[in-house]
Amino acid sequence: MSLSKNLKGATSVVAAALLALYLVPTAAFAEGTADAATPDTPATQKASPVATVTAPDGAKTSFDSLAAAVAAAAKGSTITLESDLDLAAGAAGTAPAALDLKTGVTLDGAGHTLTVHGRGVYLYGGDDEAHSAAFVLKNITITNPDAYGRTVSTREGYKSLRLEDATLATTGSGNTQVLTIGANTPQTTDIAIVASTLKASQAGYGIITFNPVDLTIADSQVSGYAALYMKGPDASTGSSGSKVTITDGSVLTGKGIAGPWNSFGTVVLQQCDDVTIDVSHSTINAEAAPDSSDNPAYQSAVLFSTYGLENDTAAKGNTVTISKGSTVNATGENSALTSIIGRDNQVKATDGTYHLEGAVVNLGTTAAKPAESLVVTGGNWNKDVAPFAPAGYTEQRTGGDGDAPFTVGKATPEQPDQPTNPDQPANPDQPTNPDTPTNPGTTDQPTTPGTTDGNQPAAGDDQQAGDGDDTDTDADGAGHNPLADHEGGVNDQQHRTQVNGTTGTTTHSTTPTRYGTTTSHTVKPSRTASVPQTGDPLVQTIATVGGVALFAALVIGSLLLRRQRSAK
Repeated sequence: MSLSKNLKGATSVVAAALLALYLVPTAAFAEGTADAATPDTPATQKASPVATVTAPDGAKTSFDSLAAAVAAAAKGSTITLESDLDLAAGAAGTAPAALDLKTGVTLDGAGHTLTVHGRGVYLYGGDDEAHSAAFVLKNITITNPDAYGRTVSTREGYKSLRLEDATLATTGSGNTQVLTIGANTPQTTDIAIVASTLKASQAGYGIITFNPVDLTIADSQVSGYAALYMKGPDASTGSSGSKVTITDGSVLTGKGIAGPWNSFGTVVLQQCDDVTIDVSHSTINAEAAPDSSDNPAYQSAVLFSTYGLENDTAAKGNTVTISKGSTVNATGENSALTSIIGRDNQVKATDGTYHLEGAVVNLGTTAAKPAESLVVTGGNWNKDVAPFAPAGYTEQRTGGDGDAPFTVGKATPEQPDQPTNPDQPANPDQPTNPDTPTNPGTTDQPTTPGTTDGNQPAAGDDQQAGDGDDTDTDADGAGHNPLADHEGGVNDQQHRTQVNGTTGTTTHSTTPTRYGTTTSHTVKPSRTASVPQTGDPLVQTIATVGGVALFAALVIGSLLLRRQRSAK
C-alpha cells in the first residue's frame, strides 16, 4: 500500500512540473527584448512599395505612395511604378489635379495603369530657360473616366514633354482633353509624341493647345472629335506661330457629331495665325456622322475656323502641307478635305492618296477662293481636282472609276515640231524670199518653167502640174504641204511625196493633251538613192548655163559646117 501511494505521489509531482514548464512564457528563454511579439501577432508588416525613384547617380529608393516618391525625386530622376494606381482629384494638394510634377522627371509606368480624376497630371516648368523642366512619360497608361476630365496638362513655365510608348485616354462625357498645352505661357513648348496613343471620348480632343508649340507626332495615333485642336487667344497666349510635324506612319482621326453647330475637323486651327503643319507618310481621317438635317454638321480633314466669331478674328496665314506618301480619307456625305473660314489659309497637296466621299473644299462665309485655299501639285485622287492645279501642273486620268483614277503632276512642255518642209532650200543660208534674186549674175539668164522673173518658188507655193510636186491637196482643193503643221489636226492620214523622182511616206498623227491637240509628223523615205531637188538654186543655175552653152555650141557648129560647105 505504501509503495502504491508513493508511485501516485511521484506521478503527480512530474505532471505538475511538466504543466509548469508548459505555462512558462517563451520570452523567458529569448535573448534581447522581453516584449517580442508572439508568432501569430507580428510587431510590423511592411507594405509593398508602389513606386521606386532612381536618382541621377543610380541610387534607388522605394516608396509606399506615389506622392512621397514625387516629393523625393530630384531633377533628372526616374519614378517607376510598381503597381496600378488610382489617384483621386486633389490628391496632390491642388484641387483640380490628381498629381503635380514640378521637377523635370521621367515617369516610367513599367506597363502599369495610372487612373486619374479631375484634371489629371499637371506638369510645371521652370522660371526661366536655364531652369527648364524636361518631362518624359513612357511605358504607361493614363486614363480619366470623369466628365470633362483631362489626363495630362502642361502649366506655366519653361518645359518640354516627351510621350514614348504611352497611352492616354479619356472616357467621360463632354469636351474631355487628353493632352492639354495649357496655362498662359508665351514661350514655345517642345512636345514629342512617339509610338503612343491618345484617344479622347466622343466629344473630346486628342490634343488641344492654348499656347505656342513645336509639336512632333511620330508613329502615333491620335483621335477624338478633333485629333488636333489649336486655339487662338482665349485667356491664354494662343497657338499662333506654332510648328507641327506629323510623320512616320501616324494616324489622326476626327469623328464628327451630328447636329447643328457641330461642324468640326480632324485638324482644327481656330483664330490662330501663321501656323505651319507638315504631314508626311501619315494618314488623316475625317469621319462625318450621318446628318440629314437642314444644317448638317460637316467633318473636315483640315478646318480653319472662327468658332462663330467675326471674320476679322478668323485664322489666317496658316499652311498645312500634305506630302510624301500620306493618305487622306474623308468619309460620309458631309465630309470634306478642307473647310475654309478665314483669309490666306492654304492646304497644299503635293503628294499622297486622297479618298473623298464628300466635298473637296467647303467654303465658309468669307471671300476665300477655292483655287487659293487648296493648291494641288501632286497625288492620286478619286475626284477631279484640275481647278486646284496651278500653272505648270496638270491632271491626268490614269484609270477607270477606281479608287484614285486622277493623278496630278508637272506638265510636260510640248516640244515644237522640227521643220521638215521639202520646199525649203537645203542650204539654210540661201534666201527664200521670192522678191530676192537667187544668185548674182543670173537675172539675165532665161527663166525656167515654174519660176517668176528668175526667182525660185516661195516655200509652200503651189507648183504647176508636172513640175515634180505630186503632193495631195486638202479637202478644199488648195495645195497643201504635207509636212506643215495642222491646226485642226490630221488623224492617221498618209501622204505620198515625190521628191525629184524619190518617193517616201509621210505620216501625220494627233494626240490630245491638256493644251489642245499635238500633231506629230514622221517621214519615212523609200530606199531610193538621193537625187538633188530641182528647186535647188545651184542646180537650176547649172542647168541654165549648160543649156546656153549647148545652144551656143550648136550655133557655132552650124556656122562652121556652112563655111566648110561654101569653101568646097
